[in-house]
Amino acid sequence: MWTVVVPLKPPQVGKSRLRPAGAGRPAPLVEHERIVLAFARDTLAAATRAAGVAAVLLVCDRGTADAVQAGLDRGPAPIDVVLDDPPAGL
Repeated sequence: MWTVVVPLKPPQVGKSRLRPAGAGRPAPLVEHERIVLAFARDTLAAATRAAGVAAVLLVCDRGTADAVQAGLDRGPAPIDVVLDDPPAGL
C-alpha cells in the first residue's frame, strides 16, 4: 500500500506559470485561485481513488486545506493534513 504526498502552495501563489505572460494584465486573482483549486481537487480525487493508495498527505496551510477540501469528490483513501504553518517554502 502507498501513501501519496501532495504539497500545495496557497492558491494565490501556486501554479504561477498559468498566469498569462506579457500584455501587462494578469488573470484576475479570483480566477487564478479557482483554477489552482480545481487542479488540486482533481489531484486529490484521483489520489484517493487510486488502487493501492492507503492514505493521502496534504501538505499546506490551514486555509488552503479547507478551501481545497470544500466540495471535494474524494475516494476511499483518507486525506490527512500536514500543516505548513508558518510556510516553509514548498
